[in-house]
Order: sequence, then structure tokens, then C-alpha cells
Amino acid sequence: MNIKISLVFFLIAASVKLIAVFITVFDLFGDETQYWLWSKSLDFGYYSKPPLLSWIIAVWTSLFGNSFVALKILPFVMYFFSSFVIYLVSLEIYKNKQLAVITAFSFYLIPAVSVSSFLISTDVLLIFFWSLCLLVLLKIKDFPSKLNFLLLGIFLGLAFLVKYAAIYFVLCLIILVISNRTYRKIFSIKNKSFFIFPLTSLLVIFPNIMWNFNNSWVTLSHTSDNAGLQRASINILN
Repeated sequence: MNIKISLVFFLIAASVKLIAVFITVFDLFGDETQYWLWSKSLDFGYYSKPPLLSWIIAVWTSLFGNSFVALKILPFVMYFFSSFVIYLVSLEIYKNKQLAVITAFSFYLIPAVSVSSFLISTDVLLIFFWSLCLLVLLKIKDFPSKLNFLLLGIFLGLAFLVKYAAIYFVLCLIILVISNRTYRKIFSIKNKSFFIFPLTSLLVIFPNIMWNFNNSWVTLSHTSDNAGLQRASINILN
């Protein structure tokens, strides 16, 4: 698939998504309504989720209003940004602009993204900040500068403020550091610049940590209940 064909499919998909937003007979779903209501009462945390999505909705609605169409265009626009970041990730890995363009278009066209483009969800923002973390992590391999460690800390902190599933990025990073000699050296305690990364992340998520502390860790308790770890059991046959 070359760039021109990818662009045609991209424009068709984008047009279909926009038309669907304008002609749909659906209203906001339960979670979407919840996030929108939270955006009318800004705080550093909420019962079931960290606060960043609601903060962004508050800024978005202050600019474009509270109509159904305005709200539904938000995830549509966010996936444009995510696609561009994925373009940069591919370019960083393969140094091939044509491949990077096709990679970005392919991401935008996959069914999961097409469906998610209609939904105001934490996953939309998590994918964006996760992709940014991955991009900076790739740059750190060649340029382990203080600025890159700072950016990685900021983006990972923002990912946590979107959804606590960002912890999986940390787990994957630990596996990468253990298994890859180059990253093991870069993320070594001997590299003083490395400490900028965890300290910045903690600074970004600190307001949400304090909110949870002052509210009996309600969000963490809710997340734990959803995960159902206390009900987990190991059965070889099953």
C-alpha cells in the first residue's frame, strides 16, 4: 500500500467518522456523561478515574461548547495527534518517511481505532501519551539528555493522570532495561540524569496522590475492585 492509496483510505475513513457523528441518533453513553459532568466540577481526582480527561473536556467545551457534536469530535481529533506521534515513532525506528506515513494511516484505519474515535474515553488519551512516552524512550537511546528524561517523566505522569493502566508502561520499561544492555546503561543509577525521569513523574501525579490520600484512596480501591485480584486463582486445567 503506497502513500497515495493510504491517504485515500484515510480521507474516506475520516469523512465517514465525521458524517456519523453528525447524523447519529445516539446520545452520550454513561461513562461519557460522567466525564462531562466531572468537567463541570474540576478536581484533582474522581471516584473511578484520575482527572486529566475531565480537565481536557473542560478546556474543549470552553472553546467549542457542550453540544453532542462538539464533544464527539474530541476523540476524533485526539486520534489525529496520536497518528502523527505514531508517524514519528515509525520514522525514529526505520528512518523511512514513506513507511512512517503508511504506519500512521494504518493505525488510524484499524477497526479498534475507528470504533474508539466515536467514544470519549480515557483510552483515547492514554494511547496518545503512551505513544509520546515510546517516542521519547526511543530518542533517549541516542540522546540520553536531561531534556529527554524530563519529557519522559512529564508524559508518563500525564498518562497516569489519564488512567492508572499507565503502570503497564513502567512494567514494560523495567523488562526492557533488564533485557537490553544499552537501556540498562542509560537507566543506571550511575547516570544522574536518569533521576529526573521518576522525580518528574511523581511531581506530575502528586496532586492526584494527595487527593486520593484525602479521600481514603477511593480511586485506587475502585481500580482494585475492577481488577478483581482478590478473586484471582491459578488453575492449570482452566
